[in-house]
Amino acid sequence: MKMALQGNTLRIKDADNVQFIVIKSWNKMRWVKKLQELRGTADLELLDRLAGLVRLPPDIDRRRSELRSCTNRLKPF
Repeated sequence: MKMALQGNTLRIKDADNVQFIVIKSWNKMRWVKKLQELRGTADLELLDRLAGLVRLPPDIDRRRSELRSCTNRLKPF
């Protein structure tokens, strides 16, 4: 599976059938038929779920860490 982060958009290509079905079941990404890829907003929930499914590339994992630290700062005690 190939992943790319463009701004706040996560793009996934070449996912196998099982990965594709699991990712689509989350209803966080949509299939772009013309480009043959999944696209969705790279929010913390999606990135956490993907991290449980596959190992994230360093740039995407960095984005996940940034979102997590931001969320932790905003949570009340």
